[in-house]
Amino acid sequence: MRIPSAPAVALLLVALFLGAPASAARTLGLIVTANEPTPALLRARFVDTVMEALAAGREWEATLLTADAALVRVSDAPWPATLDAPLAAHAPDLQRLVVAARLDDLVAARLEIAQESKAEVVWVRPDVAEARGFTLTQASPAEAGVIALARDLAAKLAEGFGEAPALAPVAPPTTFEGPSEPSAPTPPTEQPAPETPTTPPVSAHFAAAERFLVEGDLRSAEDSAQRALDAGDPRGPACLLMARIMAAKRDDDSQRLWLERALAADPALNEARLPLAELLRQRGLWQKALTEYQRVLSTDPRNRFALLGMASIYAEHDQPRRAAEIMNEAIGYYPDDPSLYLRLGEFHAAYRAYPEAEAAFDRAARLATSAEEKARALDCLGDLYAQAGRHREGFACYAEASKLRAGSSGPLAERRYEAVMATADAALLRALHQATAAFDSYLADAGTAREEAYMALADLRGQAQAIREFMDTVVPPAPQRLMHARRKLGYSLILEAAVSAMVHLDTGRAELLQQYTARLREAEDALGVTGEAS
Repeated sequence: MRIPSAPAVALLLVALFLGAPASAARTLGLIVTANEPTPALLRARFVDTVMEALAAGREWEATLLTADAALVRVSDAPWPATLDAPLAAHAPDLQRLVVAARLDDLVAARLEIAQESKAEVVWVRPDVAEARGFTLTQASPAEAGVIALARDLAAKLAEGFGEAPALAPVAPPTTFEGPSEPSAPTPPTEQPAPETPTTPPVSAHFAAAERFLVEGDLRSAEDSAQRALDAGDPRGPACLLMARIMAAKRDDDSQRLWLERALAADPALNEARLPLAELLRQRGLWQKALTEYQRVLSTDPRNRFALLGMASIYAEHDQPRRAAEIMNEAIGYYPDDPSLYLRLGEFHAAYRAYPEAEAAFDRAARLATSAEEKARALDCLGDLYAQAGRHREGFACYAEASKLRAGSSGPLAERRYEAVMATADAALLRALHQATAAFDSYLADAGTAREEAYMALADLRGQAQAIREFMDTVVPPAPQRLMHARRKLGYSLILEAAVSAMVHLDTGRAELLQQYTARLREAEDALGVTGEAS
């Protein structure tokens, strides 16, 4: 990942909550600013570690974008000219960006590495961060200290966004429409005052437990939560808080116990029922999990987590058609959510409903609001085409996805690399066979017209050039680096062979025919195959 070396670096990190259940969540924008004297390596480590930590969470998937990326450009919201001033001073501009870019909220983090490492985090509305205590300090400029600081920051963000903060509405601009005719006054009508639900008071122990949980002091958090229960705090929320602490401790059995206690105290507490359903699903108790999701939907039929959880259970138990039906129901509630179309496409593809899957992935790509989101949809579409044997179309999707990522991706996983390159190989191999057959038939005067041979060679040239350019954008896994270099050489030689044959058709020069044959032989040697391009 390349990090610019300017004195002040602004990076926009859009975290799309596509975890389990996938694609059912909110979006969070994060701006990270780094000021000198920040060593470039430590700055890069900080950003990479935040991204990895967020992506590792069940509900997070992180995408790194520069400040001039498409998400910012299409938002029509002014990006601050400089972030040297206190971040809170940019709140109005940043909030307009949040609304225009359809984010749920936006967070800014200032990183300074000199004598000490410090990250100060503020929301668009600084009071929210202050209320949650989002300030991290660690007195060590070493790499390990920066990584620990980044992980602490990611953990606090993940914990703090259990519920997305509500944004203050952005008022539309006032427009002057000229004078209007006076109208008769409307007699006032008495409206009943809305009933405001009263939240049972909680003790200071409850607030302390939440604070300790955010800070990562789990022992103190558990002690304070127990004191809150002993003090008679509302049992449902207190048990749910204890379950969150157990989740942070990765104690699944205790988490389940406290979630069940929370629901026993308050059966309407869907905040407890949803994680309980997920725990049951992870344990393989899918029937119980299905029951819990259904109970959530009985009171909240639009709940994305429950709909996605049910759909995933059906898909995991060889009922992708039923999963697709539930996903279509979710899309009826959220028709502009590209992540839902991604899941729908996956379910359709599972039972080989290729036209429906193709339409769903295409819709996801068109609704995508970020380059990474669109690239992900194109990757799914490429996988679909590859599975259906449409290798040329599959490669075209992979190539477009790679362009959208613009070199921001790290090395591909080995299995993913092999799948992508197998599709590229198959697309080129098909074009190579067609071109050589047509050209050989023309040379042998076996009925192939010159124009037909020329078009087949031109198609081979285009495919070889496209795949060769695509390979420059792919970072192979370490075990495949040598083969990657051999592929690039082999495809370059195939490209030269196609060009030599085309020029031979135009000029009749014998040496070009010899070059064509030699280059194909060299390509076979480079790729380590005989008569194939893969």
